[in-house]
Amino acid sequence: MKKLVRNIILLVVISTLIAMLFGNMLTTFGWGDSTFYTKSKYFLDHPDQFNGVYIGGSLEYRHIDPHTIDSIASSKGVDLRSFNLGNDGYNLPLQVWVTENILKRDTGDLKYIFLSLSSDPLFYKGILHTKEWDYWQNLKSVIFSIRVLYQMDLPPKIKKQFSRFYLTSLAENAVKVQMMGDLLQFRLKPVPADSIYLGKNKDGFFPYDDEEAYLSQRDDLTEEIISKMENNNLSKIDYQENQAKRDSLEHRWTKEFETFDPEQKPIPLYLKTYLDLYQRCKERGIQLIFVMPPKGRTSYQLLMAIYEQLPEDSKINLADPRVYPEFYALENGYNYHHLNLKGAKIYSTKMGHLITNLISNKN
Repeated sequence: MKKLVRNIILLVVISTLIAMLFGNMLTTFGWGDSTFYTKSKYFLDHPDQFNGVYIGGSLEYRHIDPHTIDSIASSKGVDLRSFNLGNDGYNLPLQVWVTENILKRDTGDLKYIFLSLSSDPLFYKGILHTKEWDYWQNLKSVIFSIRVLYQMDLPPKIKKQFSRFYLTSLAENAVKVQMMGDLLQFRLKPVPADSIYLGKNKDGFFPYDDEEAYLSQRDDLTEEIISKMENNNLSKIDYQENQAKRDSLEHRWTKEFETFDPEQKPIPLYLKTYLDLYQRCKERGIQLIFVMPPKGRTSYQLLMAIYEQLPEDSKINLADPRVYPEFYALENGYNYHHLNLKGAKIYSTKMGHLITNLISNKN
């Protein structure tokens, strides 16, 4: 009986190792998220076309218009040809993972990386057990995420819960049982996202207004996309009608900046990771610029503690409501945490001037 149990365990272990090896041989950068795969593939397939890239979540994807920023840079004699590689829901470890992979694949054409300072390892629990969340998980990222979690001022229950989430996701990616069908389908015939998600200028900028207009014209939407549309529409309506919540959020953000203590200690590993990325980029002749966007979910006191320790010539703060009240105005917002197209144009214009000044001064 013991021999039978031993043989069964051995068979399971061998089968698991074979599945892991086979699965890893089939994977390629970005494969598990069709939108990110489409954007990253286009960016990497056109190295001569771009010399700058924006990395982050929806606060970058939906807000940064490279065409506007590049035009401002060009008018001041700065050669900036940038691409928006932001993607919805990309938190701190995902942004670091993307940055490291872009550096690995850089052919020498990249001169500027603009990295979002906007998040931490926390994430929306609804994405658990999806291939979009599982496919990128690796031991290095998971250890990094858990270590940062335990350096944050969070209840022990939250630290344990999200640590468990990351470890579970790592295991699901390693074995790939639930994803194997999707992975095989991807290798046989990739199904990228509609090229419309590259934006009108094929530079990765796709604001919520444009997505809403595009999806409303389609009659082949899945239940998942319809549900997402309905949720986005509800959040948009609530944002427009709920002044009390709008005022409460703006008050919170303002107070976080007003009461920030410059002596506050940053999260050690968070800061070290950013400084290490900065140094790696510098050694390769790439200027890494950190950008703190408005309307974020992560505490700006946590982010400001990091921001204060970053190189002076490589950081931009666009988040303070006292300095940029226009980003928090009703007419420029799509929902509580995102700008509409009008707001994104204003944001990109402001950002364009700051980026151009940083690059000019550095050079």
